[in-house]
Amino acid sequence: MRVRPLLNLFIRGISLALKFCFVIFLGKFSQDETNLGIYGIFNSALGYGIYIIGFEYYVQVARSIYEKGRTLEYNVKNQLFFYSVSHLVFVPLILIAVFGNGFLEISYLWIFIAVLVAEHLSQECFRLLSALKRPIGANIVLLIRNLWILISFFDFLTSRKIELVVYFKYWILSSTIGLVVGILFLGKHLKIKTFLSEKIEFKSIKKGIGTSIFFFISSLSIQTILLSGRFFLDFSFDKKIVGVYTFYSNIVNLIEVVIYNLVVMMLFPYLLESANQKKEEFRKYSMIIKKKIIVLTIVCTGIIGLGMPFLVNFLDKTLASDNLYTFYVLLLGATFYNFSLISHYILYALSKDLFILRSAVFAVAINIIINFIFVPSKGLLGACLAFTISMVVLLISKERFKRNVFYENFGS
Repeated sequence: MRVRPLLNLFIRGISLALKFCFVIFLGKFSQDETNLGIYGIFNSALGYGIYIIGFEYYVQVARSIYEKGRTLEYNVKNQLFFYSVSHLVFVPLILIAVFGNGFLEISYLWIFIAVLVAEHLSQECFRLLSALKRPIGANIVLLIRNLWILISFFDFLTSRKIELVVYFKYWILSSTIGLVVGILFLGKHLKIKTFLSEKIEFKSIKKGIGTSIFFFISSLSIQTILLSGRFFLDFSFDKKIVGVYTFYSNIVNLIEVVIYNLVVMMLFPYLLESANQKKEEFRKYSMIIKKKIIVLTIVCTGIIGLGMPFLVNFLDKTLASDNLYTFYVLLLGATFYNFSLISHYILYALSKDLFILRSAVFAVAINIIINFIFVPSKGLLGACLAFTISMVVLLISKERFKRNVFYENFGS
């Protein structure tokens, strides 16, 4: 009974370890923090792009899996049509925003496009497999998507040079193979004849957009809070300071990664399934998720806080060492953010998208204002303060909405 969860955790753990090691690798073996800065901007722009193209449309499909009526094939076919249109419309706009404003050099253009498309589609496979309660298959796809990091390590061992362009080309290959494997896994749940016979319904797509738009704006707002500091720092300073912030951000992000894999990915499908009809089960899973998130957040925060000075000493980079105090401001914000996930997933399961939206938009407005005021004068500290203050706002807002909704539905 315990083999499958342990196998799932092991596969996911390898993927997470590779991402973590890549940041450490760039920080240790690069001449300074510039490569970390370029990677931070590339990865951040990629993250924004995936959210914009995907529009969080998968939310509609994930919810439909547990509703009677339309088939999975019907929902996936409409989803694919929507993505075809969104790629054509939004990819050019994303490129103008990223390359037109000089955040990345034009030499990265075609690489960025290829990674963006492959990563988005393979991520959608990952999400569908997760929604279908196939976490092992989903994590195998994720692992394959991250194998480019392992290949990059071997490349460095032979060449003894850091070559980001080459590493990003490996990323294209890795994501494409992950996409192919994800499609093969999904093929076990989809009947080809049914898929081909289903018709594309614009009315259904319009409904899906309506369902997803609140979650899309909310998710994009959260991503803005998580990533905006890099762009503000890049605009006011240089890639070195962005590299330090990227390094710090990747470390504190480990807390959410642990929570997602040990709690959300395992339990949220059951919370979502019980939301419509099984009140006692919903209460039970809500409490389990709450307790696990609180404990894991506290434990991870303590471990990271104690271990960070040793890690910075290992990297031996003056800029990262001199600004270490700002890291703890960022770590505090990450703690608040992970506590807010308790309310977030309960509201999401109960389809209270408007409350999620209102909380996120208010928090991101605070974030942008503080970044705009403090980053030019305070630098790294200003970006960390903007992150932490906006996360406090997010936590208070979501918790307030969650309590009202929970009492309204369950009476206690």
